[in-house]
Formats: sequence, structure tokens, C-alpha cells
Amino acid sequence: METAKSKSLISFVIILLFSVSTTFSNSNNKFKSISETDEDEFVQKLIYPNPASDYVYLSADVEKIEIFDINGNLINSFNNDNEVGKMSINSFNTGFYVVKIFSKSGKIYLHKMAFVK
Repeated sequence: METAKSKSLISFVIILLFSVSTTFSNSNNKFKSISETDEDEFVQKLIYPNPASDYVYLSADVEKIEIFDINGNLINSFNNDNEVGKMSINSFNTGFYVVKIFSKSGKIYLHKMAFVK
């Protein structure tokens, strides 16, 4: 069961994910979006496509995902028992979600996704 403290932390992270658009400038004075970081590119290989309309696919490196709405409420969880998991998102409303990804190596990632109909 989710505690008030963990829900508050998830809500904070969701607000942070949606409010940051640019983070720093590189040596060429061009801005680099947070979505262009190496970690985010790696995470995009764990769960795809983004945006998604019917299904999201999970790589073999993903053990489990939890999907949260923008208010930090846990909407759904999915255990990846297959080499490449496939999860229907037809029951989700169009909008932005935060996906908590549990890798088989023990790392946890937060990733924002858009579900569209």
C-alpha cells in the first residue's frame, strides 16, 4: 500500500518532470533538453513507443512497471514475464503519465509518457 510520503514524493517528481523543459547549455551555447540525456535515451529503449496509442512494449530488461497519473495516483502495474512484454493501454485516457520502471538489474527509472487515442 502506498504511503502519504511516497505519494508526495511521486507527485513532486511528476511536477519536476513536466515543468523542466531545458536544463543546461553545452559548449556550443545550444540548449539541451532533458529528454536528450543518455539515461533518457536508454529508458526509451526499455519502454516504447512514446507517445503510444494502443500498446506499450517492454524490453527483456524490464521486470515490472507502475503507471501513475499526473497527480501521483497509481493507475496500474504490469509484471513483464516475457522476453518482450506487450501491455494494452486502451483502458487509459488520453494524457500524460509517469511510468516507474523496475529493471531486472535492480535499477528504478521514472519516465514520462503520452498516451493518445
